[in-house]
Amino acid sequence: MKISLQLMDNHAEIIQSYLPYINIGIQHNHLSYFEEKKALCHWHNDIELIKIISGEMNFYVNGHVIQLKERDGLIINAKAMHYGYAIDDQDCQFICVLINPNIFNEETLLYQKFIAPIINTPYLNFSYLSFNKKSHLNLLNIIDNFNIFKNEYLSDKRLIDFQCVALASIFWENWFDLVKSQINDLNNDEPKEVKIQKKMINFIQQNYMNPITLENIARSANIGRNKCCILFDKYTQQSPIKFVTHYRIEKAKELFCQANFSVTEVAYCCGFNNLSYFSKQFYKLTGCLPSQYKKTKISFAKKILL
Repeated sequence: MKISLQLMDNHAEIIQSYLPYINIGIQHNHLSYFEEKKALCHWHNDIELIKIISGEMNFYVNGHVIQLKERDGLIINAKAMHYGYAIDDQDCQFICVLINPNIFNEETLLYQKFIAPIINTPYLNFSYLSFNKKSHLNLLNIIDNFNIFKNEYLSDKRLIDFQCVALASIFWENWFDLVKSQINDLNNDEPKEVKIQKKMINFIQQNYMNPITLENIARSANIGRNKCCILFDKYTQQSPIKFVTHYRIEKAKELFCQANFSVTEVAYCCGFNNLSYFSKQFYKLTGCLPSQYKKTKISFAKKILL
């Protein structure tokens, strides 16, 4: 079964794995759960914590590639474009924790002093956590503890929301200590290239059901086609048109899971004018035909974690 990212109109991810009473999500994943062992480029308002359990993977964050090895970790700041992908097609097992900053009241002095300075610093895209650095071990252990709480929740359905809020507070205190010296030195404006890339991705999200050309995508950000291709390669490691196809397939999977549409209806709703081409691309990315996916949509839906 494969994981499908649910995305909002601005291509931000809809988090589906939150705990019942608080916006904290905890997952234990494998790269093999994702199409081509690679997540679709996306962003969200949550802070994302990653820790590698076994294997290794590359993580792409706003144009930076970080290689994560076993027991290493990564903190991705809110609204940073990111995705993980396999190294040499090898699988990787990892913990993923999502913490929405709104669990801390925005009106409090605590939020204004310790939360806002971090999430409002666009150039602070991520913090790499090395198992070999003593100053990083507390943060890596916190990620492990989130996973322990999640296992307890799954085994006996015990309420863990209060414990996770307390752990999130400890995490933030440690992260702030790690990055506080960087905050005042960073430019508070989001990089121009990132703004352009987000604008093009937003255009695709809003128009995927219609014919889209390379010229259309480039024009949406007022840049040339060559620059458009360079930016997509830099930030998504895909061509613009391949990204469109991948995104359309993701939307098709959502429709199969949400409503009883026919394969033909889904194809046309997602911008495919040729049913044969749709089936070919769907099989290429998912390993099964649209009709097969439709028949097993209930079991697939149960595996959708993000």
